[in-house]
Parts: sequence; structure tokens; C-alpha cells
Amino acid sequence: MARNTSRDGRPCSLALGHLRRGPQCWPGGTGRPALLAATWRLRRGPRCWPGGTTPRSPPTPRNPPLGKILCGLGALVVAIVVAGCAAPEFTYVTDGSANTYFKVPYAWHKISDGSLAAEFRSPGSMFGGASGLWDTAYDAAPAPSAAHLFSPTATEPFAFAFVAPLSPSGSNTMSYNGLRDVMLPVTSAARQAAARSKFPLTGFRLLRDTRLALSQGVHGVWDTFEYTYPGGITDTFDQVALTDADNTQLYVLIMHCLASCYSQNQREFSTIMSSFTVRSP
Repeated sequence: MARNTSRDGRPCSLALGHLRRGPQCWPGGTGRPALLAATWRLRRGPRCWPGGTTPRSPPTPRNPPLGKILCGLGALVVAIVVAGCAAPEFTYVTDGSANTYFKVPYAWHKISDGSLAAEFRSPGSMFGGASGLWDTAYDAAPAPSAAHLFSPTATEPFAFAFVAPLSPSGSNTMSYNGLRDVMLPVTSAARQAAARSKFPLTGFRLLRDTRLALSQGVHGVWDTFEYTYPGGITDTFDQVALTDADNTQLYVLIMHCLASCYSQNQREFSTIMSSFTVRSP
């Protein structure tokens, strides 16, 4: 039977410190009682167990190797670089000469100038011979096309913007109603005139009509409305039309897609339309 001695032959000290001043070794080398076991959990107590064994000390923590530190720093640098190279959220579309800009989601596709000219500025169109005209278009569709400009099958948002000078007669007659009807008939008088001319769209419904007053005398309207194409397809149009303080310049941003598409992307429409900014020279 093992004796309660340490390796150097001295009796083992099982003193419990300030908790107990009992016998230094339990007689007969028996195992430690429950109270001592509980005390060991609270305190790294006895210097040796009965039988002369010594409890194993916990390993001393070592500093991580230099290689691991450098590896961790390298991973951090890579993460920062990747984050810095991430694609931006928006594309900012500008006409520097007219101090006009707006933003569209970065993933949208720009329609080429040639395709847009063929679709919109065809001979006989109201802007066909305009001097100083700037226009641009962006399509959210996976297969972008200038044909989506007024297409009844635009399942993704399509944005079109232009800046054009007003003629002297147009400047004299420009009004809020004129701005509302700049692209499609919105006012009652314009819709009645369009119906007499066999305008193909029907089922007009006005969703928003807000006057805008920007800095430096720039003013205009923000209108949101629906039209139904032949065949029963309903489209939603969102339009901001502005002019400067002297009514010499026209600034327009219009977006559209199917009514169901607009309902699903209404917040995105609002973000883009609200970004349309004009700073009059």
C-alpha cells in the first residue's frame, strides 16, 4: 500500500489553507474526500496527492509563431483589397454641359447612342432636328434593347433621360401642364386631343402629380401614371420634367415597365427619380 509521502520522503501536505487546518495527510493513503475534491476545483490546492503523485500543471501558453501572425495579416490585407475592389452600387449618369445627373443601379446596361438614335430620334420625331440635344438610356433587362423605350413588354425597368433647348415659342408657352404632357398625354385636355387622333393607349390612371421647386429657379413636375396597351397590357410610367427659371431648357427623366414590375421595384424607381438633379448655369 502506498504511503502518504512525497518523492523526497516527507509527509504530503494536504492543508486546505484558510478553509481547514486538518491532518496533513489522510491516514492510510486513502483517496481525498469529497470536501477536498470540491476545494480542488475552487483552488489549485494540494501540492501532491496521496501516494506521492503531483497534479499536472496546465501548459504554459506560447506566443503564436511569426508565420501564423504574418499569414493572418496577409488574409486581412486581401480582405480589405477585395472589399475595395467590389463593384460600386450605382452608375452616375451626367451631362456636364447642362449640369444634370442621375444614378442607376450599377448592373444596368447603357443603350448605345446609335441604337437610341434609331429608336427615338428618327426623322419626323419631335426631337429629330433639335440642336444641343443630350439623351441617354439604361435598361435593367438581361438582354438590353432600345426597343424597350416604349415597349409594352418591358418586364424590367427602363430609364430614358434627355436635355433639350426650348424654342422661343416653346419657351413662351411652357407651363406645368406642358411639362406633364412632354412625353405622353397626362392632362385631361391632352388625352382628349390624343383620343381624337387615334392614340392607341387607353385606361389612363394617375398615381402621382407633384410640383417640384429646385434651386436656382429650376421647377417642374413629377408624375406617375398608368396606360394600357392594345392587348390589355398595363404599363406604369414615372416621369420628372423640369425647366430652368427662364424656360429655355427642358430636362426630362422617364422610367417605365409593366405595372407588376413597377409594384415590385417601386423603391428602386423612387431612388432613381429622386436622384435626378439639375443645377441651372
